[in-house]
Amino acid sequence: MDPDTDAPRLSRDRCAVAPRVLWWDLSGHGRAPSLPPHIRLEIIRDRSLSSGALDGIDLVVAEAQDLRRKGIRQQLGSVLDIRGRPPILLLTVPEPDNMRFLCHLPVEDLAWASEPVEEVLARGLRLVRGTERRRVAECLLRSCSDHATVERIVRKLFFDPKPPSQVQDLANACFLSRRSLARKWRAAWPDAAPISLKALVNWALALRARELSQSGLASLEAAKALGIHKRTLERTVGRLAGLTWGRWSTSEGEVGWRRVTGAFTNDYEN
Repeated sequence: MDPDTDAPRLSRDRCAVAPRVLWWDLSGHGRAPSLPPHIRLEIIRDRSLSSGALDGIDLVVAEAQDLRRKGIRQQLGSVLDIRGRPPILLLTVPEPDNMRFLCHLPVEDLAWASEPVEEVLARGLRLVRGTERRRVAECLLRSCSDHATVERIVRKLFFDPKPPSQVQDLANACFLSRRSLARKWRAAWPDAAPISLKALVNWALALRARELSQSGLASLEAAKALGIHKRTLERTVGRLAGLTWGRWSTSEGEVGWRRVTGAFTNDYEN
């Protein structure tokens, strides 16, 4: 499986698209997180958020160490009800009085205030990656004219634990011949398909491999989990992202993937 020549690539001289994280200190006297690399961090020490505070934000870390305070719970709940909001990671303390309120706060994830800031943000960015996959899928679906075909493809590529590693595997998973799938993909767009199926398969594979690497798997183990050869995986990442396997699994790879999804969403939304 060779990476497609027309696949989007990353250029090292392009401006990085760093994730924007809002650190929301509802009590006004929490920690002062330092600025980690490859992240744009904004801090608000106020119980309420102003109109537009979530615009362009990719992740909210809501620090609320005392959930017994009704006003804090109500303000957090009002933000949780906002449609289309970014994922929220709640940062609190494991006190019994706090724990009984957690089931009433449907945040995407939870961390303890005693955890290092780097670990809290790393956990939060894992939520962002899931959101980015959904954004790509949603943008593809919004711009196509054959929702049934495109939805089957993006579900197989971006939401299956083991995505197809070749276009033929994708076609088999969709119960179509490769030629029929390619024809349906091309016909699903008013003008031209925004990306070839082969390029989309490669990017989905590279993303899943990145997530495996962050769970502690080396390139050999990640390749085995994906059912491909180690050299194929490393070559795919190198040609698409311009990064070695080791760099693809770091925050540099995070920025790289966000450039790709940003290009998708800009193309479709502008």
